[in-house]
Amino acid sequence: MNKVLSFIYSLFINIKAFGFKRGILINHHVKVKIDPNANIILTQFKFGVVRIGFGGSINISPFWQSYFILENNSTLVFKGEAIFSEGVSIRLNPNAKLEIGNNFSANRNFQINVDNKVIINEDVLIGWNVSIQDGDGHKIKYTNSDSHMKNKILYVGSNVWIASNAYLLGGAGLKTIA
Repeated sequence: MNKVLSFIYSLFINIKAFGFKRGILINHHVKVKIDPNANIILTQFKFGVVRIGFGGSINISPFWQSYFILENNSTLVFKGEAIFSEGVSIRLNPNAKLEIGNNFSANRNFQINVDNKVIINEDVLIGWNVSIQDGDGHKIKYTNSDSHMKNKILYVGSNVWIASNAYLLGGAGLKTIA
């Protein structure tokens, strides 16, 4: 029953986002909010090339809900196969851009919040309970700036494994591009 509901839900989301081309398989438990001015770009249109909200390591309990949120003028680019397990939270804030390379896999409870731009190259494996955030998410005390990382890009190279319970924050020792 879960597979049937997820297929119908995915079909609806794909037709809304891509017309009659299909590529993303979304579990029916995933809360989806895609602004009409947001863009999703797929380089491959094979059904299920991108899967959101299915499976993951059996020894890790997923958070009870998954989210897929693209706000106004945000752009999400999938350059091949991408798998997101249960408990995922993908959020692109207004004008944000996320690029994900081929052969990407994120385990349970993966969270990514993009304020500016995040690039994840090909062959990236992410463990459970990993969080990626390129901005501060708030003003910094004692400054007038919205974010000290406002014009930076968080970049994850190719052939990378990010271990479980990791937090990747823009400007915190990662390669950033001005």
